[in-house]
Amino acid sequence: IVQAKEDLVASREWRLKVAAQRDLVAEKARRLVHQLSERTEAASHLRKMRDEACKSLESREQELSKERERAEQLRADLDKCQEALRARDQELAETREALGEAQAAGNELEAKLA
Repeated sequence: IVQAKEDLVASREWRLKVAAQRDLVAEKARRLVHQLSERTEAASHLRKMRDEACKSLESREQELSKERERAEQLRADLDKCQEALRARDQELAETREALGEAQAAGNELEAKLA
């Protein structure tokens, strides 16, 4: 009987130890689940920030592309204007030359008439 009582007490102590260890493991598992949840939330937030940054970058790249195209168009327009200005300068030089010749002819004519 004494041995049975000692075995019963030992069995109870063993069950209490096992229950205590189970509680410790369960608490550790809860903490790990909580940490995982926090890390998952942080990763989700970082992905969201990354996606927003990518969208912003893509938008800015599109704006820069449009600005580049506009600058190229303005350069082409400037080249056309400069070419037209050179042509006008040439026409003006030819007109001045013709005017100089006409004035010389007029002076010559006045000299003959005088």
